[in-house]
Amino acid sequence: MPPMVAAIFSMNTARRAIANGFLPDIISSDLSTITKLAWPVYALPWVLSKYLALGVALTDVINACTHTPAVLLGMAAEIGTLAPGAFADIAIFKLKNRHVEFADIHGETLTGTHVLVPQMTIKSGEILFRQIDFGARPNGVEK
Repeated sequence: MPPMVAAIFSMNTARRAIANGFLPDIISSDLSTITKLAWPVYALPWVLSKYLALGVALTDVINACTHTPAVLLGMAAEIGTLAPGAFADIAIFKLKNRHVEFADIHGETLTGTHVLVPQMTIKSGEILFRQIDFGARPNGVEK
């Protein structure tokens, strides 16, 4: 296991809160250059997938990491939206059916059946990342 990092997420607390209708307002990874790719978080798509496994709807998960933070920052017209005139910062994911085990720092686990896999990242209209098979035609020939 990698060196211990500060962590406050509790799977049991999240389960109880969500079961009682208390959904997260904001979902983030709390990753930094020190903690990136560290157990048990890895990356924001991993955290988002964990909330799907906890029973939060995909639309609520996406809203909690895009629109709501933008509103709270007073930037809803510029970020967290695909509206005309907004920054062209876009993350495209594929929702894959996959058995996955999530864990928290306390050793609590959760089994999921879906994982969000990054396909493309666009920043200010420029493609920064593209999965090798994203956008290819079914026969493998690019458009």
